[in-house]
Amino acid sequence: LRAHVFYKLGKYYFSAAKVDFKKALLFADKALKAYSKIYNNEKTKEIANALENIGLIYIYGFYSKFDEGLSLLKQSLKIKRSLYDIMNPEISQLLREIGIVYLIDGYIDESLKYAIKVLEMRRAYYNTNNIYVAEALNDMARCYYELGKYDKAKTYIIQSLKIYKDLKPENSSDTLYGLHTLGTVLVKLNQIQEGIRVLLVCEEIIKKYNMQQHYSASCIYYELAQAYLVIGNLQKAKMYVLMSLNIRQFLHKINGHANSLVQTLNLLGDVYLKLGNKTQAEEAYINAKQILSNWECC
Repeated sequence: LRAHVFYKLGKYYFSAAKVDFKKALLFADKALKAYSKIYNNEKTKEIANALENIGLIYIYGFYSKFDEGLSLLKQSLKIKRSLYDIMNPEISQLLREIGIVYLIDGYIDESLKYAIKVLEMRRAYYNTNNIYVAEALNDMARCYYELGKYDKAKTYIIQSLKIYKDLKPENSSDTLYGLHTLGTVLVKLNQIQEGIRVLLVCEEIIKKYNMQQHYSASCIYYELAQAYLVIGNLQKAKMYVLMSLNIRQFLHKINGHANSLVQTLNLLGDVYLKLGNKTQAEEAYINAKQILSNWECC
């Protein structure tokens, strides 16, 4: 029971609205040690879950432990494959998590391999009209988006959103991921006004569910800033890029991830340059370069 409480606390602090990675890791580590003692280091579901939990905390909370986090996810997957049928949902979930890690780290082709496998597994296991299938379709869309195949990305995201529309209330938090993907794809396809409309719906969902400090919110604000910059609405571009920057600076202090912060500072520089504020633009570019240099040397 005590080990289970530690595990639940680790999950809670990892997923809470105000995430606390240090507390999450503290309890997740205690859970793994307690389970290892109880089961004498045998390969059990509980130990696999604890490894998975620590792996995710490392990846999203402690950049220096990113590779170790990925290794723990793969250890968890190996244990679960020895315990379950190959089509078990817990295996497809771990495969999805590993694929997203590769997506975050820029290995898009590798991520796509995992996304294809997860979609195959979930379509085989679930009824087609299922939230987990919608999630997998969205992952496919994100991969194709990152590969620059925007028409293909749009095909998958429309399939995903159709399932969400059938199963979830309109503009529920579950639809945020899909709508965000659709908005970004539409902007890349030069359907900018429609893309902005979809992204503004995402912003309303963020407000509705009090998600203003989530990483996903920073991404949506960033995409809105980019879109408004393209159509020349510089004041709105500035407003949204500063909103994105505020979140990403906060997250950078917590987890050390630098890529998204550097990206946002560079966009801020572009906005200031268009506004004619050359000094502020230069400051933003210099900050981005400094952060990137510090990150790479570490």
